[in-house]
Amino acid sequence: MRNQFLGLLTLLTFLILSCGEVYADIDLTNQAEDLIIQGKEAEWLEDFSGEKTFEEIASKGIFHKSESGVLRNFNPSSVYWIRFHVKNNASRDKKWVLESLTPNIKLLDVWIPDEKGVIKQYTSGLLHPKAKSYPHKNYVFDLPSTLTYYTVYARIYSPNDTGLEFKIRSQHYFTAYALYEYFFLGIYYGCLLLMLIYNLLLYITNKERVYLFYSVYVVACIFLSLTEDGLGVEVFWKGFSSDSLYLYYYIAPLIFLISSVFYARAFLNLKINFPQADKALLFLTLLYTGYVGIEAFRNSKFSLPELYIMPFVLIYAISIYIYTKGYKAARFFILGYTVVFISLIILQLRLNKIIEPDIFSVYVFNYGILAEAMILSFALGDRLKMIRKEKDKADKQIIIHLKENNDLKSQLVIELEEKNQLAGKVNRELDMKVQERTKALLEKTDELSLAHGKLELYSKKLAEMNIQLDLDNWKLKTKVKEERKARIVSEEISLEEFLTTFPDQSACLRYLEELKWAEGYTCRKCNNRKFSEKTFSRKCTKCNYIESPTSNTLFHGIKIPLNKAFYLLYCTNLKTAKYTLDELSLKLEIGKNTCWEFRKRVQQRQDEKRKTFKIKEIENWELLIMD
Repeated sequence: MRNQFLGLLTLLTFLILSCGEVYADIDLTNQAEDLIIQGKEAEWLEDFSGEKTFEEIASKGIFHKSESGVLRNFNPSSVYWIRFHVKNNASRDKKWVLESLTPNIKLLDVWIPDEKGVIKQYTSGLLHPKAKSYPHKNYVFDLPSTLTYYTVYARIYSPNDTGLEFKIRSQHYFTAYALYEYFFLGIYYGCLLLMLIYNLLLYITNKERVYLFYSVYVVACIFLSLTEDGLGVEVFWKGFSSDSLYLYYYIAPLIFLISSVFYARAFLNLKINFPQADKALLFLTLLYTGYVGIEAFRNSKFSLPELYIMPFVLIYAISIYIYTKGYKAARFFILGYTVVFISLIILQLRLNKIIEPDIFSVYVFNYGILAEAMILSFALGDRLKMIRKEKDKADKQIIIHLKENNDLKSQLVIELEEKNQLAGKVNRELDMKVQERTKALLEKTDELSLAHGKLELYSKKLAEMNIQLDLDNWKLKTKVKEERKARIVSEEISLEEFLTTFPDQSACLRYLEELKWAEGYTCRKCNNRKFSEKTFSRKCTKCNYIESPTSNTLFHGIKIPLNKAFYLLYCTNLKTAKYTLDELSLKLEIGKNTCWEFRKRVQQRQDEKRKTFKIKEIENWELLIMD
């Protein structure tokens, strides 16, 4: 009796509606295969309380037409009812199905008459994943083929803003379309899996974290796509029931956002290239994560989609800015995000009924994600290529400096050999004269005393010449060091050449000792001029005050090695080339903040010396050392 009553009630509703506004029916013909149900073909009703029954809606519900032609749950907290009328003019052996184009609906109830005209209720949605009529990612229901005219009701509840479109398809067309659709999805997920495996192998080989972040990003793309297209609920987490709502509404978008942010930070090297933007990006990500946690705990709907978009927009803007500053590896990154933004625009055009839904517009976001993932994969290779190119350029510079050093050493060796040859010649001449004199002494015994005196004289001259030769050698070595120091003052040299002059702590302390007490020692406490030496320091013999070489100098109290501090002072004072903090930190293997603090101390000392000596530029960096 209840079913007959519902059928009679539906018939009366049709008669009442036929006296008022006439709505367009959905006409099924033998030629029709795929019919879209939108705002022009269906009517809608918003149930604010969500407690109205089918009997109340069918008898007293006042349905409306969509003026824009768009069917959406503009108020996600409400329950929406959809109603449309079907006129079947096709042959009775042609079977039809009703398909919901939105797979992520929390609750979907559909009332469809069977072949005898008895209205039956079908319940499905994310809360009832096992209640599907067809093993398909969308919700599919059979339509009667013997009835010539009937009405379908749908009750939809989704806590997120989503479309409410349906399609009526012939079973033959639905089967072919489903095969084509799953073939496309198989290619899509297969490509993502191949990129995931490839980049994991690259990470295992190179141990670079950017490949690991990219692999996590690809996993997040797969996870998000599985929740968006409904395939995840159908294949993987069908048994999770209502827990799949958390996967769709909370977890999947959050994982995608976090993986995108960390991959962008690693690829663009934001911590070094743009630290302020890096902090802002982390703050936005943390803010959205906290917001998701609160919403998930309250089990409420999202209301701030702009907050989710902001990190992606910031990443896009940062990549463009860094590219304009010379970081060429960001160009593929920009291209990838541009493709995704274009796919989102096309998706919104479809949702707003500006373009018709088809296999391209329905899966345009998947196209965008796949294209972005492939482009970002190319970007990793391009980034590695640029790093290798910079390394080759640096190696060539090192080879040039080494060649210059070898030429200088060869020149010094030639000069030393010439000196040694001259000394050998003198020694041979002296030997010959000694032999001649000895022979003369043997022949002339009466001139023994005179010859003996001459022999002593020549021996003395030989000793003096040997001493002079040793002195010349010592002066030559000293001159080489002085010339190298002069080069340090007057022109730019490499870190390796600089360290040949100041190789360790002792060389730097010896240099400071000679510079500081070049004019003699005077005790700063009692003005005593006598002292005793103690490991480069001076200890006053009167008041026992010990003064180190670094006290009252620019290097007093520093915590980095003296030879690296010397090089920092030299690079800061050098006019011909200026190194960035990142380059100095990498070259000297010390912290960026340490480089910045010491360079700031040098710049302050430069300002003081300019004011003291009233000069514009300080040519000799030694002038900056002493207080």
